[in-house]
Formats: sequence, C-alpha cells, structure tokens
Amino acid sequence: MITAVAGKKLITVYNQKHSKNLSAKEFFEEVFFPVVLDSEKYLFWEKNTPFTQGISKKDPNSPKYKPFYNKSERLNLLQQFHRKVINGQRDASIAIGYSASDEKGYNLTSGLVTDLQRDVSEEEVYCSWIGACLGVTVKGISILFDDSYILLKLLEGWKVYRNLLDDPLNTNLAPNKINSWNGQWLTYCTGKDFDPSYDYASLDNFGFFEEKDEKTIVIRLIEWPRLFFSLSYALPNQHLNSYLYILNKSNTTVGFVPFQLKAGRRIKKVYDQLFPKESYANIKVVEALFGEHILQVAKLGSIGLQALRPEKLKEYFTNESSLKLDKKTLKPKKGETEEEYQDRVDKNSAAYQSKFITYKVYKTWLIAMLSRNKEEITDYTTELARMLHEYRSAGRKTDRVNLLEKELLAAPSKKKFIEALEVIIRSVSDEYLQPIKQLRDEVHLMTNEEFGYFNTLLKFDYSFQERNN
Repeated sequence: MITAVAGKKLITVYNQKHSKNLSAKEFFEEVFFPVVLDSEKYLFWEKNTPFTQGISKKDPNSPKYKPFYNKSERLNLLQQFHRKVINGQRDASIAIGYSASDEKGYNLTSGLVTDLQRDVSEEEVYCSWIGACLGVTVKGISILFDDSYILLKLLEGWKVYRNLLDDPLNTNLAPNKINSWNGQWLTYCTGKDFDPSYDYASLDNFGFFEEKDEKTIVIRLIEWPRLFFSLSYALPNQHLNSYLYILNKSNTTVGFVPFQLKAGRRIKKVYDQLFPKESYANIKVVEALFGEHILQVAKLGSIGLQALRPEKLKEYFTNESSLKLDKKTLKPKKGETEEEYQDRVDKNSAAYQSKFITYKVYKTWLIAMLSRNKEEITDYTTELARMLHEYRSAGRKTDRVNLLEKELLAAPSKKKFIEALEVIIRSVSDEYLQPIKQLRDEVHLMTNEEFGYFNTLLKFDYSFQERNN
C-alpha cells in the first residue's frame, strides 16, 4: 500500500541524515513508538489494533472503563505486536490500510475484505504504520508527499506534538490527531511566518488550535492553499509528487496529483508588484481566498496556477455577480448613541476592507493567468478602466452606461466585445482612438480562455474606478 512506500522513504532519509542503518522494525521501536504510541496520549489512533483494543472512552462509570495503557502495558503491547508480525498476521489490525481479516466479524464492518493472497513482508507492516502517520490532512482530503525534505519536517513535527500533549499545562489538547497536526505544522514550519522560538501561544496565534467544547482543544484543519503557498516558499521550483486520499467510514482514493509549487511564487510576485505597499499584510486571509475545493482542482490533473483560481471567481465569468466596492458614508441615526454609531461605522469599514482584499486576490490571479508567459507584469486593465470611466462620465444620458455595463463588460464572447468597441470608438475623444484600436487588436488575438480572464479583470477595475470617482 502507498502508506508503506511513504514509511519506507522516511526510514531511508532518516538513516541518511543520521548516518544510521535502522531496519523498519528498529525504526518503529526506537523512533516511531516512543513518540507516537508510548504515552497515555497517543498521536495516532487506529481502531481494532493491538495498541487500541481494550481502551474504552465512552462510559467512565463502567467497570470495564480503561482510558489508556500504562508504561509497562504499552511495552508489553509492543512485544505482542512484534510477535503477531513475525507470526504472519497481515490483516488491517496489524498492517494499516491493508485488507480486513475474514475472522472475528471484521468482514461485517469493513469494505476492505479480500480473499486475494498477497505476500506482505514484515518490513511493509512496520512501514504502513509509519506512512499512515505521514498523511497531511487539509480541509477535504489527506495528502502523502514523496519528498525527503517534507518527510523529515513531518517527523520533526511529531516530536513537537508529543511535547505539547505531555505538557501538564495542555491537558485539554486532543490526542490522536497526527494527520491534522501534520497539515498545520508543515504549513507553519515551511512558511515565511516560522519562528524557531515558537511556543503554544505562537502556534495558537498561527491558527493551530480551536475549542471543540469547554474541555477539548482540537487541531484545526488547514486550508490547502495555505499549505501550497508555504511549500512554495521552501521549495519554490519543485514539481512535487503527491498522493491524495480520504480515510473515513467510506475510503476514497483520488490518486497521484503533482503540486506545481512555482505557481505559488508566481502569485506572490504578481501580488507584490500590484500592491507593493500592502504585500501580504494579512497573509492568512489573502492565501485562504485562493483555490477551489481540493477534490475539484484535483480533476485538473495537477495543482498549480489554474487550481489556485479563487472559488467564487467563477461567478464573475457568467455575469451573475459584480464586485461592489462602494464604501458608504454613514451618518448618525436619530436616537443612536455615539458607541452604536461608531460600531456601525467600524462594521461598514470592515466589510469594505474584506471586499477590497477579495478584489486584490481576484486581480492577482487573473493577471497571473494572463501574463504567465511574460517576464514583465503589467497592469494594463487599470488604464483601460480609467479610460472607460472617463468616457462614461462625459456622456449626459444613460446610453453610455448601458453600453459599457450591459454590452461591453457583459460581452459573452470576443465578437460581442469588439462590436461594443465599434460603437464606443464613434464618440470617443481623439486621445483614446489609438488605445481603443490597440484594445480591439489585442482582444482579437486572445484565446477564448484568455478573453474570459481579461474581461473579468476589466470589470473588476472598472468597478474600482467607479468606487474612487
């Protein structure tokens, strides 16, 4: 199984880094077990395995209630596990992700039952456990990466999670969440916000944790674009192989999907050039706006610039939405206190800032797509939008407004767009004759896909001009 492949890769790179020659069994016993399972709070929970059988969490008043195994019991379970591996047991309770046994009623509850005979080595069994703990869970899916740097970073993160769980000050921190932890840790340790002197408070500020209830703090699932951007800082030009899957009541295999990390650097380069004074001022907000659901983008075959299209941006391609950037000037209402008025002003300002950040994200992606093969990033549509706004303002009736907003900017095709330009050029001032002619020529040479990006971007910049004039 693929988890065993990932586990074997980690053992290899670990041995190389530390000049060791540990076998899979030795790595499991000396490195994996002490961090993941040798504690009252596990990092990883797999039901029906020797390490979890007999532990009951449901009814503290039951005479059979057992919240955890003590030190000597855990070591005894480890030896039992070794014996089962040596004796050839290979069902899903021993080898993680493998087929369930047809004994003891497993076949009543598992979809992985098989009567096919497959020779599974002892090494593969141990590696399956190690690889299962290398899954990086983001919202919607889990990911296995085939990269030495990432695997070692994840191993480093296991130790951090272990220290946090064993800290008596963190009694409410939920155990068994190693895959969710992997997503947060990998995003943090490879990103620009990483601080080697981190502590619980700094990790909390980064967004690692959330309260499930008054007694439980869990690991918050990270958004996949934030992980993507972090990896693009650490591995900017990598073509990163990954395996996408879901393990729950109904397991799902998505398959192998490469991560094109240079797209993350491309997005940042465009953003920095467009908005140099505000570059990633609120990085978590900005990065989270990129990308659709990962199960949707996986259908593209690779995760790169196309996959980073902001989820709601597609609405603007069909003219079903418009990005209104109007910031209202609010006046006090009759009977409204000063505090109530200020609160209303603050909420209005916050809503505007949120929309403005969205505008910047959308514009960044569109320009990145339009100029993906160019070294120089231009802001051509800003000048066009300014020209169109001046054209509209010079008219006294609503005919120019309708022409721009209902025909030109709403054009479903290049043909309709150029037809609207032909009407505009009849009455435009002399200084804009050449820019309009140049615009017509450029649109004519665009592909249909590029035109969709271009016209959507022009609509955004036109709305921005309307807001500021």
